[in-house]
Amino acid sequence: MYITLYSPQSWQVPDLLFGPRNNTLTRKTGTLSELDDKVMVNEPDVLFLHGFENNALLIAKIANLCLTHPRVAIIPSCDNPSPEFLLSLMRSGVREVLTQETTEAVSEALARAMAKRSFMALNHTDGPLGRTIALVSAKGGDGATYLAANLAAAIAENPECRVLTIDLSLPFGDLDMYLTGEAITNNLATFSIEIERIDGALLESMAHHISSNLHMIPSPSIFDESFQVNPASVQKLIQIARGSYQFIILDLGSQVGPFGMKFLENIDEMTLVASSNICSIRHAGQILRLLEGLGFDGEKVSLVLNRYEERGELTVSHICKVVGKQVSQTFPNDAELIEAAILKGAPLIKVNPKSKLARAILDWSCIWSGLTHNKGNALWRLLKIR
Repeated sequence: MYITLYSPQSWQVPDLLFGPRNNTLTRKTGTLSELDDKVMVNEPDVLFLHGFENNALLIAKIANLCLTHPRVAIIPSCDNPSPEFLLSLMRSGVREVLTQETTEAVSEALARAMAKRSFMALNHTDGPLGRTIALVSAKGGDGATYLAANLAAAIAENPECRVLTIDLSLPFGDLDMYLTGEAITNNLATFSIEIERIDGALLESMAHHISSNLHMIPSPSIFDESFQVNPASVQKLIQIARGSYQFIILDLGSQVGPFGMKFLENIDEMTLVASSNICSIRHAGQILRLLEGLGFDGEKVSLVLNRYEERGELTVSHICKVVGKQVSQTFPNDAELIEAAILKGAPLIKVNPKSKLARAILDWSCIWSGLTHNKGNALWRLLKIR
């Protein structure tokens, strides 16, 4: 295994820490902007990053590396990282963070890195190992579907991000309404029927193309067809998609029901969408406890508030205390703009990109992709990311 240690200055850590002698260990120093030329041209199996400041520049660089070099296990070494910074690292695509320079910690990280490479080789994934993000509403009408649609569209604005969004809100999902007004040939039932012969190329050709790098699989529009969809076929579909897309956005609908719980193991991160009303917050707390009881990692779950009124009776701090979880994002209420976008058959971020709601969604997408949508002072320009 080829391991590279990269840091601004020489990292004084023993070679023996990084496994057996058959591992090839290389030490390099430089800035983040020099990393591509000094390290990634020879793409190591594992890249340890040490000594860089825990800030947005590091997050942006790591996010880009995860997208452009999916086979490299990128492991930041961070001293006393805050929970918020760890969450940002996870959203950028990192699966391991070294917080202790011990033989045990490094060995465990390397073992998981090798397991990831073995999985990719076994599944012949020559493309990106995509991140699966699921959105679920605390209750019906909280807006997970329109947020899933617009998050997918916003991430796909980055030309380096190929996004597939799948409507798993059965039996009648509305994801397609928020993305297109066109007629759609194939839906989730079609994919379930054909799952045994589907590969990455066929998946891409069957999916509905919203744009060159935003594709969609809607839910069945006929009730009987929903019975042709089963969790096993969805699991396999997600696994195939992970080899062709950087992001797979799932709309789980209004509940984490028996169907959705069948493939929790395929979900990298989940966003719970609630409204700032008592009923929705109550349901949000119940879902969080359910996920905890099912063993779903609580650090992989984020809570966002939709239709949030800053002058409302329920404040963010009140809601955090009730559900026992921090709110990571809020979105303003603008039902008229959403309806107008539906009538035009396009995502809100395309129809009215300067609106307060669209800007909030675009800012949210930057957390996932690690890049800014403001081209004037874009981080990718500072980092020389092409």
